[in-house]
Amino acid sequence: MDERDREQEQEMLKQVHRYEQSKQNNENAWFDSDNYADIIDWYYMHNKEQQAREVVLEAYHLYPHNEDIVSRYVNYLCESGKCDEAIKLLQKELKENGRSIETLSDLVAIYSDMPDKYEEALTLLKELIKLDKNNYFYYFIYGKISYRRGKIVTAERYLRKAITLNVEDRIAIGYYSDCADIESLRPKIESFLKEKLQDNIFNDALWVCLGIVLSKDSKYKQAIEALNYAIAIKPEGEIRHSCKADCFLALKDFNNAEKELLLAIKYADGDVYTLRCILANLYIDEEEFYKAIFQLEQIKQRCYVESSFHYVLDLAYCYYKTNQNEKGLNVVKRAIKHDIPLFLVLDFAQEIYNEQMCSQSEDIFEYLITTAESNDTIELASATLAALKMKSGNTFEAIKIMETTLEELKSCSESFWYAFLRITCEDARFDKYTMVILSKLIPLKSFPHYIKDMYPDLLRNPNYKRCLKNITHV
Repeated sequence: MDERDREQEQEMLKQVHRYEQSKQNNENAWFDSDNYADIIDWYYMHNKEQQAREVVLEAYHLYPHNEDIVSRYVNYLCESGKCDEAIKLLQKELKENGRSIETLSDLVAIYSDMPDKYEEALTLLKELIKLDKNNYFYYFIYGKISYRRGKIVTAERYLRKAITLNVEDRIAIGYYSDCADIESLRPKIESFLKEKLQDNIFNDALWVCLGIVLSKDSKYKQAIEALNYAIAIKPEGEIRHSCKADCFLALKDFNNAEKELLLAIKYADGDVYTLRCILANLYIDEEEFYKAIFQLEQIKQRCYVESSFHYVLDLAYCYYKTNQNEKGLNVVKRAIKHDIPLFLVLDFAQEIYNEQMCSQSEDIFEYLITTAESNDTIELASATLAALKMKSGNTFEAIKIMETTLEELKSCSESFWYAFLRITCEDARFDKYTMVILSKLIPLKSFPHYIKDMYPDLLRNPNYKRCLKNITHV
């Protein structure tokens, strides 16, 4: 804070003390609109929102036509969820008091967050730019709205102008890096950033932006170099470290990627969910399952709430890989209770079965079969487990699973019988089963098409061909 700012702060504080003293003594001290504006701003600056709102209402009652007070009253209305009321007030101001820059700017500020008002906001912004060509904020808002509308080329042009007018606007710089999603714009963006850095070498936001742009263009080593400059200027900041981590991941440098992800989590101001997911995936790829468990446990509850079940199953997988089988199964059970799609559970159970975690896989299938309320689920789980047993050479066990399901359900669907047929045809010793199943399926209209579409390998299976010929002959 420089000397001028300190003096302004002291003046605002003086007005606040005078205001609070008058309220405490029940005095009707006089404050002009500028005094009220200072008091309101001071309260907001020091996170005293309730006091600020009370002063806004008082000031607006006394000065309903003062632009500064109207602007702060409009902000109060928007904070209170009364944007429509704020718009009507501003439109009335424009009609009665002329098209002032202050009122137009307030209206644009509201419209810029309302997708159905984007067109009107852009129209007003064009008018404002004509009135004040050197106000970077108008170019920034125009660029931001254009970006949100998918007009990236236009967004790049206006954001570049905004940064040219105010190279310290970190939000505009952040949006500008997003424009690099369009490959054809990257050379222009890279060139502009390097030009600005010549005179602003200690602007860490510009270095971060350049690093992001270079990484999007797969220039990972150059990106890391740019991000190192940003970190040297200011180590704190999530994006500079997460972007650097992405570059290291692309370069297969997992050790440095881990370090940067941990720093990104350390410096993050808000949500670190995505960072923990990336870090957990890194640990799983490197078979550092205990580290992955730690990260996934931090986000587990949110995964259930948001139905991000693939991360939940990743946690179960890590527990199984570290021989914590009961914990792994409990994670899967909880996912099932949170309505995880059945195909995800079946795919996961098959995956770990194929990785020789057979008993853990069978625990999942057994839980599905014994707790499912739907016969379809029981059939599908049984048939899937039986197919896995068959593929691993345990055809007798596969047959037993299917038989048990038939006995318990009494009646099963056509698809279950087709799955049973696929298993019995694996071994000639089960021709008796195959003949019985074929006698049930052949009369069905679906028979030839289902075999052709779902089990085409049976058409080349000698056991199937022999049984089909025998039963057709009979």
